Amino acid sequence: VSATGGVTPYSWSIVSGSLPTGLSLNSSTGTISGTPRKTGAYNFTIRVTDSDSPADTDDQALSITVNN
Repeated sequence: VSATGGVTPYSWSIVSGSLPTGLSLNSSTGTISGTPRKTGAYNFTIRVTDSDSPADTDDQALSITVNN
C-alpha cells in the first residue's frame, strides 16, 4: 500500500480485521508480503500515520481474496 502527502516517514498498522494467515504488513514500508495459507476473503482496515507533530492519520478499508 502507499500514501502521499504529510511528513515522511510513515508508519503502517492494521486497526481492524486481519490479513490472511501467512501474510504480514511491514510497519515501515506498508508492504504486504508472504504466502497465504488458507483460501477465503479477508477484510481489514489499514492505518497510515505520518511523522508530523501532531501526527496525521488516514484509514482505508481493504480486502484480499485468496483462491487455490
